[in-house]
Amino acid sequence: MKTDRFLIGIVIGVLVLVVASVALVLTRPEAEYLSDDAPENVVHNYILAVLQEDYDRAFGYLSPDIAHGPEDAADLEHDLSYYNYRWDQDASYVIDSARVSGSSATVIVSALGFYSDDIFFGRGQYTDERTFRLGLENGKWRIVEGSIFFPYCWTYKDGCP
Repeated sequence: MKTDRFLIGIVIGVLVLVVASVALVLTRPEAEYLSDDAPENVVHNYILAVLQEDYDRAFGYLSPDIAHGPEDAADLEHDLSYYNYRWDQDASYVIDSARVSGSSATVIVSALGFYSDDIFFGRGQYTDERTFRLGLENGKWRIVEGSIFFPYCWTYKDGCP
């Protein structure tokens, strides 16, 4: 009889933890777009738009002066999928700092992600700083260069395939 009460206590404890976890997930606030008046907000909005696969919106945050950048939202989607930026979607991003100097700005973003190389021993997490450079164009901040969701081919002579 004593074992049954102990087992029932464990089962009830597990159920309480499961219900609390589900409640926590369901009440978590959704990510929201911010006003476009600051460089760090533009970077936040760009990352959010890419993660939500809203390529039309994401394209609007890019400078038209990127040497070999995408020509439209479909081109942006192609470039990001071609260079397999899906792994970046599993990370969490936090804007660390923004430094404005006249009509240019630098925004530092921290990325926190997890990886798994093999089934037993290759699991872990990483943190990485990512940088965006922005320019003020016609009164609006636009991304000129980035180190996530910004294929390297946009800045090279031959562009993207």
